[in-house]
Amino acid sequence: MREVPDQESGNLALRLEAVLMFKTQLRFLQFPWTFHGIFFRLPSVYKTSRLLRIASVLAAVPLVLILCGITYISYNRVDLPDLEAFIRFEPPTIGHIYGANGHVLIELGRERREIIPI
Repeated sequence: MREVPDQESGNLALRLEAVLMFKTQLRFLQFPWTFHGIFFRLPSVYKTSRLLRIASVLAAVPLVLILCGITYISYNRVDLPDLEAFIRFEPPTIGHIYGANGHVLIELGRERREIIPI
């Protein structure tokens, strides 16, 4: 491609970009005809090919089940309780009173629970 400066604007980069956009638009216009040919032949192929019909049913059933599951989960979340209370929950633990030498003198608490860090 020969680079010729644009006489009107003087900006070579804009002219090259315009040429590339024009070529892209020309290529894009070819796609609808390609898709039209594929979709035009699809009903006749679908009627004659038993394997294609079986494969389409086998592919459609799991997709429908997944879609139903997603819909069920998303619409049935309305009646769930607030999770904030569960997130802030701290189990009752034992309180310790230590002596001056660092030994436990008294353990206080209703339940004997110890939290073990993982």
